[in-house]
Amino acid sequence: MEASPKVLLKIRAMSPQLSTGYRRIADYICTHPEKVVECKVREIAAACGCDDARVVRFCQKCGFAGIHELRSSLALEFMPVRPRGTVSGDEFSALKNDFLDNNVRAVSDTISLFDEKVYRQAAKRMLDSKRIVVFGSGSSGIVAEDLHRKLLRMGLSSYHSADAETGKLAAALLDADGVFVGISFSGENRSVAEMAREAASTGAFVLAVTNFPGSSLGAGADLVLQCASTESAVRLGAMSSRIAQLMIVDFLCVMLALEAPEKVEGNVIRTHRGIFKE
Repeated sequence: MEASPKVLLKIRAMSPQLSTGYRRIADYICTHPEKVVECKVREIAAACGCDDARVVRFCQKCGFAGIHELRSSLALEFMPVRPRGTVSGDEFSALKNDFLDNNVRAVSDTISLFDEKVYRQAAKRMLDSKRIVVFGSGSSGIVAEDLHRKLLRMGLSSYHSADAETGKLAAALLDADGVFVGISFSGENRSVAEMAREAASTGAFVLAVTNFPGSSLGAGADLVLQCASTESAVRLGAMSSRIAQLMIVDFLCVMLALEAPEKVEGNVIRTHRGIFKE
């Protein structure tokens, strides 16, 4: 499956921070990208119930000179992103197809956002740090625990607690040689955002794993590892978003191994032997 156009990923990431009027334009563009490529500004404005000037200002908020530049950028990288029609076959088969499609797209879209410079910088800061505090709440807590265990196996000084108050204490004890890794799909989890601010106040390096760089967590971070998932904020439980987050964690650990292969390889072998002694 092809990744979604980066223009759409950028708009989706900005959407939660937009006012209602601008969010209506964002939703229309993300829902009808094929139409937008061919639409005139007045047609988009009419569909969104606003004037032409608001559409132009929205484009400028997204970093484009106007609707023409946004359309050109979208058309340049556009791959069909079409709503699925009725799926033939029984309901269970349709459910399987939908489940697969959502998860594969989350993986593909997230990989398209991987930036070598960003991941190398994150890996270097973590390798040079004296202490790393990792925290995530709810489903993101599972991802935080996974990263914590991987860092320990690599020989890095990592700390993680599922308890928010204990996590805040750990974040407060960081200094300029420390790293705080906050993990939150929305970037608006209160505990994670508060810990990130506390860590930043001590001079620690703050690394965010989130779907929304402009969120409270992302905006206050020194570096953002962005995932891409279209899950709603209120949902049964993290599905495609957790897969995307886990993939970021795995790739970050690969970069750690590439930056310090001798140290990491030796520690992984030692911990493996310690766990699986015969």
